[in-house]
Amino acid sequence: MRRLIAALFISLIAAAPAAHALVKYDEGRLEIKGVQFLQDAVDKSTYYYLPTAPRLATTEDGSLSFVAIKYVDVAGTASGGLFHCLVEFTLPPETVEALQKELEKKVPGAHIAGPVPLMAAEKKSEDQPGSFEVV
Repeated sequence: MRRLIAALFISLIAAAPAAHALVKYDEGRLEIKGVQFLQDAVDKSTYYYLPTAPRLATTEDGSLSFVAIKYVDVAGTASGGLFHCLVEFTLPPETVEALQKELEKKVPGAHIAGPVPLMAAEKKSEDQPGSFEVV
């Protein structure tokens, strides 16, 4: 029975997914054209970038992904509105390509893996859901 439990435990550990995109915050950090790059914790030739600012997402045809709606009552006395947009914490592909060339000049053989992935906040409770703030 102990062998069965030990085998099950070892198989669970082996099947667990590896951590992705763990970065070093101090060692290996670079700044190129105002964009910060953080080195991967395991692979020294892999870098992730921190976008300089959020940007409006685009649709497949290249137009901006937002909706603006204005509400007016029938009498025209009350009004309001809604603005909804999707933002991304990425850089445009052409910017990433230019940064890749600059990164290779500073660190031969290095490559950009993408933006540093943000982890979603866990929902704490019904009164205090997970959130993200832009200040």
